[in-house]
Amino acid sequence: MPKKSFSASFLYDDKVLIIVSLFLAFIIWVILALSQIPETETVIEHVKVQIDTTVPSQLGYEAFDLTDDEMYVDVTVKGKRYVIGSIEADDIVVTASTGNVDSPGLYNLQLVAAPKNDSAEFEIKDKTRDVIDIYYDVPKDIEIPIEVKVICDKELLYSNDYITTDPIASIKKIKIVGPATEVTKINRAVATVNTEGRLRETKILDAAFTIMDAYGAEVKYCNIPAAVKNMTVTIPVYKNITLPVTAELANVPTYYLENPPKILISPSTINIAVDTKKIDDLKEVSLGNIDFEDLKVGINTLRLDASKINVGLPANPKQEFLVSIDVEPEPKK
Repeated sequence: MPKKSFSASFLYDDKVLIIVSLFLAFIIWVILALSQIPETETVIEHVKVQIDTTVPSQLGYEAFDLTDDEMYVDVTVKGKRYVIGSIEADDIVVTASTGNVDSPGLYNLQLVAAPKNDSAEFEIKDKTRDVIDIYYDVPKDIEIPIEVKVICDKELLYSNDYITTDPIASIKKIKIVGPATEVTKINRAVATVNTEGRLRETKILDAAFTIMDAYGAEVKYCNIPAAVKNMTVTIPVYKNITLPVTAELANVPTYYLENPPKILISPSTINIAVDTKKIDDLKEVSLGNIDFEDLKVGINTLRLDASKINVGLPANPKQEFLVSIDVEPEPKK
């Protein structure tokens, strides 16, 4: 079989030459067009700051007082529109060097932004932050009770008919972690609430939390548990009223359930402060239970005090009441 020989006769075909020429012209036009596209700028938001922890960790240091907002920056980039249109936050690296961290304290770390890929066809023009402040020190923790401070514009209570007890914080004590240098300064943890006063009922208020040194200055750079952001303080408010007193009998035989003994109490009323939300449902106050088995037939005289009352705050917690119980004999069967 004869071998086919290559022929360049197609190069002399006008139609082929026209097609090839048009194709090459198009390629050249595209290259020239792309090269002439003007550069533009855009902002890439929320680029995470990477912090080199090598040096601090060797010294046993940790970073404190960092917020999520400080860990991110917005970066302005410049390049061809078709390039920067596809850039994402992960295509940029923002680093903070800690090479100068050599002792406890607050450091201003310089931020450097660069494309993640060395061959990237865009450049960094600006960023929203040039430095980041970080406090470095050996970590230390302390557990401390929370005090409550109430700031009132007027009288706290509406009138002398109302009383209150110590305000109650929703969190009793707290564990604080921070730089050892600062934690050793902590003297008090305070939850502060503000009220206009003239209270007639129990109030629950949002509290502002502060840790202070012995001189009342705020201690900074410590990590405060997120729970304190929702901490509240309850200011109990009670109203003074006068109610009848009763005494309850326990272990009562069936006969006396149907024929209860006569009970007389002197004095017959008590001055007591009651939660304003419970006043309408409260008709009397019990001095406690008396075991029927401790009684005998006839008149029994007992002395009870206000210590067992659990529905309010007696004006005099030590007040005594004379209780007379007349137990009639049970009829013989």
